[in-house]
Amino acid sequence: MAAGAPGAGEVLTWNGAAWAPATPSGGAQITSAAGAWTVPAGAVVGDLIYGTGVFTGALADNSSGTTVPAIGVVIAKPAATTATLAYFGEAASFAGLTPGAVYYVGLAGAVTLAPPVAAGSVVQQVGVAASATTMVFNPGPTEVVL
Repeated sequence: MAAGAPGAGEVLTWNGAAWAPATPSGGAQITSAAGAWTVPAGAVVGDLIYGTGVFTGALADNSSGTTVPAIGVVIAKPAATTATLAYFGEAASFAGLTPGAVYYVGLAGAVTLAPPVAAGSVVQQVGVAASATTMVFNPGPTEVVL
């Protein structure tokens, strides 16, 4: 990190003494039990999920405050309507990510590079791409676009 303000999209972590650029590493992951979540049949590995009940979820979507926050990403789909979610950490569930880029909740469970700008939409950063196929999933708070 250069002296001064961080660059656009740069993710920083507190190292105990100063803010420093975040470096994805290590493979640490916090997940649900295998197949613990009930999700829509159309959900696929890599989709973002928000909670609708006890271990029940639906596809996260930035177009409404009722379809966020994303609380997990599907990392396995053992049956049509059950899923294993990663709540935090590396999720090798994607294709075509831009390494180092910050990702947000998109539409219908997808991730997107660009935060929404339409009035009433909801912005939630969900992670940083460690590679083209792996995201360090770290869901942040939500903000409504006015």
